[in-house]
Amino acid sequence: MAGLRHLALSGFCGLIPHQLGNLSGLHYLDVGSNSGLYVDSLHWMSSLSSMKCLDMSSVNLSSALDWLQILSRLPSLSELHLKYCYLDSLNPSLGFVNFTSLLVLDLSYNLFNHEIPNWFSNISATLLELDLTSNSLKGEIPHGISNFQKLELLVLGENHLTGNIPESIGQLKHLTVLDLQMNSFSGPIPSSLGNLSFMGGLILYDNQLNGTFPKSLALLSNLNFLAIGDNFLTGSLDEVFFTKFSKLKVLSTSLFFNVNSNWVPPFQLEIADMSFCKIGPNFPEWLKTQRSLEGLLMSMSGILGKAPGWFWNWTSNVDSIDLSSNRIEGDVSDILLNSRILNLKSKI
Repeated sequence: MAGLRHLALSGFCGLIPHQLGNLSGLHYLDVGSNSGLYVDSLHWMSSLSSMKCLDMSSVNLSSALDWLQILSRLPSLSELHLKYCYLDSLNPSLGFVNFTSLLVLDLSYNLFNHEIPNWFSNISATLLELDLTSNSLKGEIPHGISNFQKLELLVLGENHLTGNIPESIGQLKHLTVLDLQMNSFSGPIPSSLGNLSFMGGLILYDNQLNGTFPKSLALLSNLNFLAIGDNFLTGSLDEVFFTKFSKLKVLSTSLFFNVNSNWVPPFQLEIADMSFCKIGPNFPEWLKTQRSLEGLLMSMSGILGKAPGWFWNWTSNVDSIDLSSNRIEGDVSDILLNSRILNLKSKI
């Protein structure tokens, strides 16, 4: 099949045969999402010089110790997906990696357990998407992050990264998603993030960030996903801050809402996670303006007393509700709910 350009295989297991290297005209190879595929080497890929998109997600590549050197020599490679591949090293000692055409790099859910290598700066001129989720990566975000001027998606969540979030990330003017959740970042949220006018998802959940929330982030009018909860941030969010957030669908915060009782938000949320947020003692009146809500989490929010008359009728279409660890009173025996999840556990 010398003329074959596109090959996608599913439902296979066992050793990937070296004979696939004879398909020298191949542009697209997808063997990802198979169960039990593995390689003993990737040297057979050296002849696939026309390869543009390679997906080997879930293939066991632990025996391919020189995977990086081999794949980086493919001159036309623009997408590389190696998720769940049991890789344990990004070869930090390499001074240069020659991915000349790479646009998308997904190395999530591997076993690297070291710092982000300096060679990443070699691919900064072309890269649009970088996903290094859940790799036990250590250390700080490299200073060269500002070189990724075309980057649209940066996902470094679920690692062991430390230090401050660099102000230089605010120079990545095309960034639409920044996911740094579940790390150990400390210090303030950089005010420079307010320069990222295309930002749709800002996910800083579960870190050790402190200080007040930058007012500059109120300029992010394209935000639809904002998750800043489970940090050590202080201060409050007022009505003015939310003025431009008409596209917001998911909000996770533990900051105090300093809004009037008659406030009508510009957004229609699907998920509202306000656990550990100082909301009480009253239920927030603005919730009854939300007609698309699927999940409401207000655990440990300082709510006291009886829920207002509108509340239980309003929640009849909310799929998941967590009001635990508050001090809510009243008779709920006649309440009709359609929720799949309802947590009313009392505060101990």
